[in-house]
Amino acid sequence: MILYIIFNNLIVFGLNKYYDIELTCRISSLVNALISTVGSILFLANLISYTSFNEVVKYNVVYITTDIYLYIEQLIDTKDINEMMVHHICFLIGSFISHINPVFYAYGIMSEGSTIFLNTRWFAINNYYFTNIDLHTQLLWITFLVFRIINMTHLGFLMYNSDCYHYTFLVLPFITLNYIWFYYLTLRTFTSIKKIIK
Repeated sequence: MILYIIFNNLIVFGLNKYYDIELTCRISSLVNALISTVGSILFLANLISYTSFNEVVKYNVVYITTDIYLYIEQLIDTKDINEMMVHHICFLIGSFISHINPVFYAYGIMSEGSTIFLNTRWFAINNYYFTNIDLHTQLLWITFLVFRIINMTHLGFLMYNSDCYHYTFLVLPFITLNYIWFYYLTLRTFTSIKKIIK
């Protein structure tokens, strides 16, 4: 766990000596999204053990805790602080009870697959590394549909129909947020598609 804290802090605060903290936080978010997505897919496909997956859970806790700190201290843009706090707190609680049914947590953090393109879109908007904003908006829309709408709705049904149905309350705020976010993302995506068609 100490190594994860050092690694994540090096990304967020170490790189901050050279880059803006919004950028270093996006890099940290991208790293977490890749670890969470790949780790959860490997675990759900029985390609890694629970012990290995638990390391993914630990890294997830380090990332979430750091992000909460950044929001509370207003070191990053706080316009979506309320939604992000609900999102982070639900996942933090989920991580601490993930041992009860790690499959549920794996489905939950697999939703980070869309965060990969949320970050690459942000990079494109801010002229870091990528330039095609419309492409990254469309990739975000596709992965959001797969990982956050279909996957998380499926997780909600799995949890509700299991012995752990009483933990469904952790997933419901997240599912609700995802549907709201997806509505706004869809409006943006179809606006960018209309521009391409014209």
